[in-house]
Amino acid sequence: MKPRSFTLKMLAKALEIDFTELIVEDTITKDEISQNKEHEFVVLKRMVIYTLFGTLIPLFNIIIPYIFWRKKKKNFTLKNAAGKLLSFQFLWLLTVIICGLSSNFGVYLITGLESYRPFPIELYLYLLFIIIHVVFSLKVITKLNARDSNIFRFIPNLF
Repeated sequence: MKPRSFTLKMLAKALEIDFTELIVEDTITKDEISQNKEHEFVVLKRMVIYTLFGTLIPLFNIIIPYIFWRKKKKNFTLKNAAGKLLSFQFLWLLTVIICGLSSNFGVYLITGLESYRPFPIELYLYLLFIIIHVVFSLKVITKLNARDSNIFRFIPNLF
């Protein structure tokens, strides 16, 4: 709600300042807010890129973006988007670990082979997860380029 001009004039008179200073400060604040929002989209895109670096080294897909986010957290208004990004990374890593461990057990139950297997299912499964991760990351970057902060609607915010 915007104050009326009469209210601003009375406030300026009570504070003993010029009436135009109240109006000028309001427009500067809006400009600063829009610049801050633009900077936050850049920060979110960097977080997505850092998660891609961590795809090949487990846990780095969470640790590096989390440290980056903690450094930039103050004055950050897109906390929900950053939290959902970190939540996706955590759930992705948890899924990779569970599927990797259960695939060993599944292969053992089906084939009865414990150590030697001609078909390394874990490797192919991990490559599939990397492809899924890259596709989702590219989709998120596309949304952030369109200034849409509603990413990963299907993921609960764990952070």
